[in-house]
Amino acid sequence: MPSKIAVSGTGIAGLAAASAVISSGRSCLLIGPSPSPLFGPKPSGGVQLAPNGWAALKLLGLDQKLMPTATRLHEIVVRSLTTGASLIRLPLGDIYAGVARNDLANLFHAQIADNPHLIQADTSIAQASQTRSGLNLVDQDATLHQVAGLVAADGAAGFGSAYVTSSAAQHTSGQATQSFPGQATQS
Repeated sequence: MPSKIAVSGTGIAGLAAASAVISSGRSCLLIGPSPSPLFGPKPSGGVQLAPNGWAALKLLGLDQKLMPTATRLHEIVVRSLTTGASLIRLPLGDIYAGVARNDLANLFHAQIADNPHLIQADTSIAQASQTRSGLNLVDQDATLHQVAGLVAADGAAGFGSAYVTSSAAQHTSGQATQSFPGQATQS
């Protein structure tokens, strides 16, 4: 049975998933355009991270590396649209912070870039089929990749997301989704 996990998509979600796969001790096949040129030195928007996001970063050993670039949020203020007066202040006890998308993406990229358990396939998935022991993925270059599972982080229109959605629909009974070896999951 293959132990390698494939991640389709090289944006923030794909890099985060690849980081988690590698942190779990498994090999990761990252499928998509090479992430390094995607993220330049200038921020391209921001992301607000809630406590669960910081908890995930902590599990990956990345929370303290990102915190210096984060803008910590201490409260939410609801204001009147007509007068601008403060209507309510909600203190935020846990960590809520805004971070630049590039900082987050570059952090994940740095975590996985030189890892020997990362295999980068600068291509996209053309076909996928489930086997008894996992998945067979064929990329646009006609290379066969045998993997234990697939994390779809390639956006709503991506091949991985479409495969995961149709695969989950095939294995759904009533309201419960059954798990099978090699079943794909969506992040």
